[in-house]
Amino acid sequence: MLGTMRNSFFLGPKWSKVSHEMTMVVHGDEGKIKRIKIKKFFRPTERCVFCQKVGHHVGFCPSKPTTPRQNIPFVESLLVTPKIKLQELEGLTWEETFDLVCKRGRELNKGNPWLGDPRPFSSLRKNLGFWKSIGADRTVLSWIAYGVQFRFEKEPRRKFFENPSSVWQYEEFIDKEVNTHLSDGSFGRKS
Repeated sequence: MLGTMRNSFFLGPKWSKVSHEMTMVVHGDEGKIKRIKIKKFFRPTERCVFCQKVGHHVGFCPSKPTTPRQNIPFVESLLVTPKIKLQELEGLTWEETFDLVCKRGRELNKGNPWLGDPRPFSSLRKNLGFWKSIGADRTVLSWIAYGVQFRFEKEPRRKFFENPSSVWQYEEFIDKEVNTHLSDGSFGRKS
């Protein structure tokens, strides 16, 4: 059993990549000194250095752009293109604004590798240049292009659920749908 706080002291904070970690020295029941590590994922007053919001560490920032496994030159060029200043659209009629956004969108969308992609999940990517032309920032653009990264402290435990009894009534339909989505890349096999 650990001693009281009166009998303990901190060796000091040590930041790890994922969490705030402190080593604490405590006196146990038998008078022996023990070192324990305390992990803390955020302090309520901690300010993220990326988004400047309070309550989380930069490693878990939900506003952080997605880091791709492989850079796509078209996307990277859009990400470094200066953000569209929407103030330029003030005073224009709706038709003028629409025409300007469409013109910019077509220009920015040239060279988009997803233009001919028939897969349903590429429908947003096909118009990435238009997203930029309506003022989407680099975080939103990276999410559309590369997907949203979920940042976990550790891999969540896998959950397995029993199939309902009706699954056998629709086995042919389910097999057909699974094969359709495997072939169009909507999802993949995991071993």
